[in-house]
Amino acid sequence: MRRRILLYFMSVILLIVILFQAIFTFAIYHYYYGNIEETIRQHAQTSRSFFDQYHPLYTFDLKEYSSEIIHSFQMPGTNLLLLNSRGEVVQSSSGLAVEKKVNIPTFLKEGGTLKDIVYSPLGEKVMTFYQPLFHQDQVIGYLCYETSLTDIDKMILRFTIITLVLNLIIASAAFILSWRLSNSFLKPIQHIISISSKMAKGQFQNRIETKSPDELGHLALTLNYMADEIQENERLKNEFISSISHELRTPLTGIKGWAETLKDPDYLSKEEIAQGMGIISSETDRLIHLVEDLLDFSRLQANRITLLKHTFDLNELLEEIVFHWKIKAQEKEISLTYSGDCAVFWGDENRLKQVFLNIIDNAVKYTGTKGEVKVSLQKFKKAVSVKICDNGQGISEEHIPHISKTFYQADMKHNGAGIGLAIAYNIVALHGGKIDVNSEEGIGTEVVVILPFLEA
Repeated sequence: MRRRILLYFMSVILLIVILFQAIFTFAIYHYYYGNIEETIRQHAQTSRSFFDQYHPLYTFDLKEYSSEIIHSFQMPGTNLLLLNSRGEVVQSSSGLAVEKKVNIPTFLKEGGTLKDIVYSPLGEKVMTFYQPLFHQDQVIGYLCYETSLTDIDKMILRFTIITLVLNLIIASAAFILSWRLSNSFLKPIQHIISISSKMAKGQFQNRIETKSPDELGHLALTLNYMADEIQENERLKNEFISSISHELRTPLTGIKGWAETLKDPDYLSKEEIAQGMGIISSETDRLIHLVEDLLDFSRLQANRITLLKHTFDLNELLEEIVFHWKIKAQEKEISLTYSGDCAVFWGDENRLKQVFLNIIDNAVKYTGTKGEVKVSLQKFKKAVSVKICDNGQGISEEHIPHISKTFYQADMKHNGAGIGLAIAYNIVALHGGKIDVNSEEGIGTEVVVILPFLEA
């Protein structure tokens, strides 16, 4: 990983250095060569203007006036050649005889100028500039300025080497910085990998320490949150196993005890036999209900809960459920009432019955003696709302966000496996609805089930 990051960094840095070096070298060549060319061009044009003004009006012999032309139009730092119209050298400012003939291009014969870079016989780099001379609108000769580029090239090379050294220093500093940056990136990543590897082995007590507000910090917080949730689910699962074991053991103990007792009924009265059979029946129902919850939980985990929908009267269903719980409510001296209008609904009647049985059961269970539980049905244009209110012990604010979670029990003193509400939430969600819970500890609880009307 570190090598890859360093490779990326250095590739970018080297690309920038190469581009900068190439642009700088091109710019400095263009600048110095351009200045030399512009200086010679201006001098040559000035020389031509001066020649146009002061040469004889009618007759002019280029060879006769060659020395005067060379002397007048010479430029310091250059060698001036005077060429005739055929491109033959008439005279040179160096004083040396030059056996040379230049092949004059057409545009130069027509009055244009020419800049060229050539190499001398000795291999010296030379810039040449040709300026035509006119007499009576005819080209009679050319001024050829020659200047050596050797010193300029040396100076440009010196500047190039200096900038190259500076770029290498910058690249080295950038490499060191990249190394440190890669370490700053990789250390938290390696820490995250190390802790997450431990989490993968089930060591969820480990946490990732991070103070970074960036994406890595967000990732660390997410992994820590995941570990917290897994630990919480593990705790709830263990509590569920303990609770379900107790829930199974209690009715089985009662059933087994009375089954053993009823083996020898001769010593029992008819009332005792009836009482024992009643206990066996009720405890068996309790076991069946618990097993059904476990089966629903299994289907819920596997996303295999299916709805068998048909049209039914939700009002009648709620009246039946309230009547079912009235006897239990009366035993605790609880007032259980219902009010509602006819509401024809399309859904899974048995599953919704399971939902309301569970919610009303909880309301009766957690409401004290001489308390009150109210169930009401309200029909709207696009949905129905079923409200179950009680004035029982209520739920503390810290528990409300978690009551829909599997295995969660807000009050461990009461029996239960903690899966009934989780199943209820999912059944309502499968109908496209939702459950809202408002509660205040010591005041009571209000559960609102909202179910939208579905098309058959």
